Amino acid sequence: MSVVGVQQETTLKGCEMNVVIVDKRGSALWIAANNRANVDSYQVVAALDYLQPRLLIKAISKLNPNLVVFAWRGCLVDIAKDYWSMRALKKMDQKISIGVTVPDHVYDNKSNSNPKFHPLLFCDYFLVSSKILYKIYRDSPYAAKLAGILHDVPDYRYIEELNMKSRPGRPKKTIIWVGNSKWGKNHGYVDHKGLDLIMMPVFKMLLQHDPDFKLIVIDSSIAYLDNHRVLEKIQSADVLIQTSASEGTGLPVIEAAGLGTLVITTRVGIVPEIFDGSLARLICSRNPREITRAILSEYPIQKEIKELLHGAYTNYLEECLLESIGPRKMLATNGDWRLQRGYQIISIRWLLRHLRAIH
Repeated sequence: MSVVGVQQETTLKGCEMNVVIVDKRGSALWIAANNRANVDSYQVVAALDYLQPRLLIKAISKLNPNLVVFAWRGCLVDIAKDYWSMRALKKMDQKISIGVTVPDHVYDNKSNSNPKFHPLLFCDYFLVSSKILYKIYRDSPYAAKLAGILHDVPDYRYIEELNMKSRPGRPKKTIIWVGNSKWGKNHGYVDHKGLDLIMMPVFKMLLQHDPDFKLIVIDSSIAYLDNHRVLEKIQSADVLIQTSASEGTGLPVIEAAGLGTLVITTRVGIVPEIFDGSLARLICSRNPREITRAILSEYPIQKEIKELLHGAYTNYLEECLLESIGPRKMLATNGDWRLQRGYQIISIRWLLRHLRAIH
């Protein structure tokens, strides 16, 4: 974990309980948090298991935690908008540390989100998921709270299980795209992941070259697919394409590398950290023609590239295993918590999300 500009040393070893808050069971955040819980002991709590933010705070306080990390930032924002919930969290913060994990740049200094309820106002420290994000937030108004990098952990246990099995027969010339095509819509982003503007033109050009090419799209904005099934689909494909304008991590790239699937990707997330040397040629600009040329040039995957990809995956995983949800150095930045009056006591939005989560 990288830490800059902090002084007071602290350790979380031997603490009674660390808690990570996610949105709901089975979500991407839930999966990622439980993957890390395998290597960094803590309890994962799904916020939408609770009818109101105050009930969530009450449940957390009963766990008597030393550290509470909000992987779902929206939860912290909803708590901030509920005066009594925020008051309870503030009281709890006198005994514990509040952290936030930041997997994207939505809440950087260029964000159009409501600054009064910016989630980074209501934490003691925050962690980002890549060096790219570290550079972005290092120049943000919240840089004093930036405590380091916490990489996302892939489901390495199931990846290892899949690799131990005989590799499934691959459909000929199969391309796979994995993501959320509606990501960032509430913040004004349009096709930020590039499914329509980049991936589909690439596929059309591939078909012009060879009509046998096939495309698998796993779009979480349309339908939920269990993460194990996603990994199986990635393993069965020939090439995984990542076309995003930005990523906090870009976990499918790591998963594909670990599963022996060729990767062609834009320079986003953790890609610049792990794709160096010969792997750098797998990185493209967001230009459909350039991506198409890269696919045709690198397909089928060569033994050298496959070995290098697996090496990149192994090195990344080893780094993840050395990290912790607690900052190695704690920041004394608890002075800007704010209790906001005049907002809803019960969040209607929270209630609606709760009802969707349980059905």
